[in-house]
Amino acid sequence: MACFSHHPGNKYRPETNDNIGITGNALALEDKDFEHFLTYTTGHEMKSMEKDGMLEKSSCPESLFGGEAGRAWSWAVADKGLDKRILGYNDL
Repeated sequence: MACFSHHPGNKYRPETNDNIGITGNALALEDKDFEHFLTYTTGHEMKSMEKDGMLEKSSCPESLFGGEAGRAWSWAVADKGLDKRILGYNDL
Protein backbone atom coordinates (compact mmCIF):
# COMPACT_ATOMS: atom_id res chain seq x y z
CA MET A 1 0.00 0.00 0.00
CA ALA A 2 1.45 3.35 -1.01
CA CYS A 3 1.11 6.28 1.35
CA PHE A 4 1.89 9.31 -0.76
CA SER A 5 0.19 12.66 -0.63
CA HIS A 6 0.86 16.23 -1.67
CA HIS A 7 0.90 19.06 0.83
CA PRO A 8 1.63 22.68 0.00
CA GLY A 9 3.98 24.66 2.20
CA ASN A 10 7.41 23.96 3.55
CA LYS A 11 6.71 21.86 6.62
CA TYR A 12 8.39 18.49 6.92
CA ARG A 13 5.76 15.98 5.84
CA PRO A 14 6.88 12.49 6.86
CA GLU A 15 4.03 10.92 4.91
CA THR A 16 5.21 12.26 1.56
CA ASN A 17 7.56 10.46 -0.78
CA ASP A 18 10.40 12.94 -0.45
CA ASN A 19 13.34 10.56 -0.06
CA ILE A 20 12.26 9.66 3.44
CA GLY A 21 12.27 13.30 4.52
CA ILE A 22 14.96 14.14 7.06
CA THR A 23 16.46 10.65 7.06
CA GLY A 24 16.65 10.52 3.27
CA ASN A 25 18.43 13.84 3.22
CA ALA A 26 20.77 12.58 5.93
CA LEU A 27 21.77 9.62 3.75
CA ALA A 28 23.13 12.07 1.17
CA LEU A 29 25.48 13.75 3.64
CA GLU A 30 28.98 13.04 4.94
CA ASP A 31 29.26 11.27 8.30
CA LYS A 32 29.28 14.28 10.66
CA ASP A 33 26.28 15.95 8.99
CA PHE A 34 24.57 12.57 8.52
CA GLU A 35 24.71 11.91 12.25
CA HIS A 36 23.55 15.46 13.02
CA PHE A 37 20.49 15.09 10.77
CA LEU A 38 19.62 11.79 12.44
CA THR A 39 19.34 13.58 15.79
CA TYR A 40 16.15 15.14 14.40
CA THR A 41 14.61 11.67 13.92
CA THR A 42 14.59 10.63 17.57
CA GLY A 43 11.22 10.17 19.21
CA HIS A 44 11.77 13.18 21.47
CA GLU A 45 12.73 15.51 18.61
CA MET A 46 9.88 14.36 16.40
CA LYS A 47 7.33 14.90 19.19
CA SER A 48 8.80 18.35 19.79
CA MET A 49 8.62 19.28 16.09
CA GLU A 50 5.04 17.98 15.90
CA LYS A 51 4.10 20.04 18.94
CA ASP A 52 5.68 23.13 17.35
CA GLY A 53 3.72 22.53 14.12
CA MET A 54 6.83 21.66 12.10
CA LEU A 55 5.52 18.27 11.01
CA GLU A 56 2.34 16.29 10.85
CA LYS A 57 1.75 12.71 11.86
CA SER A 58 2.21 10.25 9.04
CA SER A 59 -0.87 8.62 7.59
CA CYS A 60 1.31 5.51 7.15
CA PRO A 61 3.70 5.53 10.11
CA GLU A 62 5.04 2.07 9.23
CA SER A 63 6.06 2.99 5.70
CA LEU A 64 9.52 2.86 4.18
CA PHE A 65 9.36 6.27 2.50
CA GLY A 66 7.89 8.25 5.34
CA GLY A 67 7.62 6.21 8.47
CA GLU A 68 9.36 4.04 11.02
CA ALA A 69 10.80 1.63 8.46
CA GLY A 70 12.71 4.42 6.72
CA ARG A 71 13.97 5.84 9.99
CA ALA A 72 14.97 2.37 11.20
CA TRP A 73 16.95 1.81 8.00
CA SER A 74 18.84 5.08 8.38
CA TRP A 75 19.68 4.35 12.01
CA ALA A 76 20.89 0.88 10.99
CA VAL A 77 23.13 2.49 8.36
CA ALA A 78 24.60 4.73 11.06
CA ASP A 79 24.95 1.97 13.65
CA LYS A 80 26.41 -0.69 11.35
CA GLY A 81 28.41 1.61 9.05
CA LEU A 82 26.47 0.40 5.99
CA ASP A 83 26.56 2.08 2.59
CA LYS A 84 24.20 5.04 2.50
CA ARG A 85 21.44 3.80 0.23
CA ILE A 86 17.72 4.48 0.17
CA LEU A 87 15.92 1.14 0.20
CA GLY A 88 13.53 0.87 -2.69
CA TYR A 89 15.30 3.61 -4.62
CA ASN A 90 19.05 3.06 -5.05
CA ASP A 91 19.62 -0.17 -3.15
CA LEU A 92 20.62 -2.31 -6.14
